[in-house]
Amino acid sequence: MSNSIALNKIELDGQKVIYNFSIPSEIREHINPVYVDSQNNGTLFVELPNDVDAIEIPKGVLTIPFVGTMIGVAMLYRTPIKVPDVDKEYFETIKKLDTVFLKMYPKGNLSLVLETSRVSTVKNNRGGGYGHPYSSRVELTRRVH
Repeated sequence: MSNSIALNKIELDGQKVIYNFSIPSEIREHINPVYVDSQNNGTLFVELPNDVDAIEIPKGVLTIPFVGTMIGVAMLYRTPIKVPDVDKEYFETIKKLDTVFLKMYPKGNLSLVLETSRVSTVKNNRGGGYGHPYSSRVELTRRVH
């Protein structure tokens, strides 16, 4: 039994990014049952706009919409989110968010922990290098939600 929200695999199917994950049984009631089976394994997906080529987006950046979807329940249940790879800039932002929420809600007993085995450095349009027009993490998240 897992004690974390774990992103097990990211698959690409055309313009669809498919997230295969597992969750602890205690948070099952907070995830739409359409997306989670009886063994607490789930599948979520996002559709990318037609002008975005998912193959060109690094896995560490593709992780962002999944993490963003799971943040609320992870904080309430003090359950870490585990991902295989995450963008460094986003990873550092998550650490800051945890600190901010603790200050905002000191009695809330909230915790936001993102665990990963790989932190990727993705150059973006602001710093040059990575030329994909949607390399901005905020822009990617905005476009898929």
